[in-house]
Amino acid sequence: MRVASQSSSSSHGKKCFVIMPFRPEFDRMYAGVISPVVTSAGLYPVRADTVYSTRTIMSDILEQITNATAIIADVTGRNPNVNYELGIAHALGKPTIIITQCLKDLPFDYRDYRAHEYSLTPSGLRCLDTALSKSLKVIVADRSGFESLGGRWVGWYKEPDDHNWNPTAHEIKTTGGRISVIAYGVSNQSQSICAHADRDAIGKWRLIWTYDSKIIRGGYDLADHTGTHIALFVPGRGSKKLMEGMYFNDRKQRSGHIGAVGEFRCEWVSHAPRHSLAFTKDRWPKNRASLHKANP
Repeated sequence: MRVASQSSSSSHGKKCFVIMPFRPEFDRMYAGVISPVVTSAGLYPVRADTVYSTRTIMSDILEQITNATAIIADVTGRNPNVNYELGIAHALGKPTIIITQCLKDLPFDYRDYRAHEYSLTPSGLRCLDTALSKSLKVIVADRSGFESLGGRWVGWYKEPDDHNWNPTAHEIKTTGGRISVIAYGVSNQSQSICAHADRDAIGKWRLIWTYDSKIIRGGYDLADHTGTHIALFVPGRGSKKLMEGMYFNDRKQRSGHIGAVGEFRCEWVSHAPRHSLAFTKDRWPKNRASLHKANP
C-alpha cells in the first residue's frame, strides 16, 4: 500500500473529488488506498466530509464536482447520494472513475460505463490501487493537454463577403475541466455560451463552442448574432501552436444575405488572457500564410 504525502503543489492545485458511502469499511479503504493513490497522481483528494464551510452541503458538493480534475465514485450498494452526485458529474462531463464491489449490481442507467470491481481483501485492494493509478495517470495527462489550450491566441479571420483578412484574438480559459472562450473581431465580441473540447480520431484537440456576439466598436452588422465555432489545434513551425477552423453564424452580410461561413487561423501567444480588443499590443504574424503549418 502507498503512504499519502500531500505535497504543497497538490494541496493547492488539481483536485480529485471522491464520491462514496460514509461507513467505517469505506473510510478505511479511502484512507488506505484511494487517498494515497490520488496523491501519488499529483492530485489532492477531497471527500464531502472533509470540506468545511458555512454553506449548504449540496453547494459545497456542486463546487467540488465542478472544479475537480477527476472524480472517483464508489457505487457499491447503490447508495442514493452517490448515484445523485455521480449523475451531476456525468452531466458536467467530468472524467469519472467508477468502482464497485459487485459489477452485477450496477444500475442499468450507467451499466455501459467502464467500472472497476474490487474486494476488501489485500489482493483486491492492490488490484484497485493499480486500476486507479493507471486511470488517474490517463486523466491527468489528458487534462494537461486540455489546459494547454488556454491563453491568448491571435491571428486573422475572413468573412465570406469580404476579400480581406482581418485581425482577431481569442481568449480561452480552462478552469476545473471547464472551458470558456471570448473571440474578438474588428467590430464585435463573441462570448461563448457553452464550449466543449475533445480529441478527434487522430488525437488532435478539437474545440466547439456556441456563442452570442455583441457589436462593440461600430461596424456594418445590422444586429447582434449567434453562431458556432469549430477549431482544431495543430502544430506549426518550430514549437508554435496553431488554431484553425471555421465559424457559422446568422449574421446579416453586406450583400443582404443572412448567415455566414467564415474561417480563422490563430497562433498561441500567451498563457495570460488579456480580455480586450488590443490588437496593437500583440505581435501579429505578417500574414495569414505565416500561420499555416506549411507554405501555401
